[in-house]
Amino acid sequence: MDQELTNQNQEEAANRINLGPIRAQSTSLGSDMGLVGIFLIIFGALSCLSIIGAVIGIPIIIGGIRLRESAEGFKGFATQGSDHMLFKAVEALSKSMNLFKIIAIIYLVIIVLMIIFYIAFFATMFSAIMNNAGSF
Repeated sequence: MDQELTNQNQEEAANRINLGPIRAQSTSLGSDMGLVGIFLIIFGALSCLSIIGAVIGIPIIIGGIRLRESAEGFKGFATQGSDHMLFKAVEALSKSMNLFKIIAIIYLVIIVLMIIFYIAFFATMFSAIMNNAGSF
């Protein structure tokens, strides 16, 4: 029985991930994510100055806040080595990535609508020019 427990403990130890290198990178990752989060919050605030920009700006601000929360989790994991902090960091990162997917979809829709508007505008202008050119 003791031999089985020893083998099981050895297997569990072999299956555990060495988090030392991850902890070493977490400080740098947390700092970089925090800086990017601040940039996103500023960019989102500037985008909110226009009505159409607010459609994208508000989710960018929320995503930047989530990214900063994730950064704090990674910094906490680096200093405390807590698995809970790592889970919190990855969870916040997942939430921010989901927001960024939504932002990308909204942005693509706005681009398509702008292209349609420009095509319609230039087609109307071209048609008006051609109609006026025939009257001379």
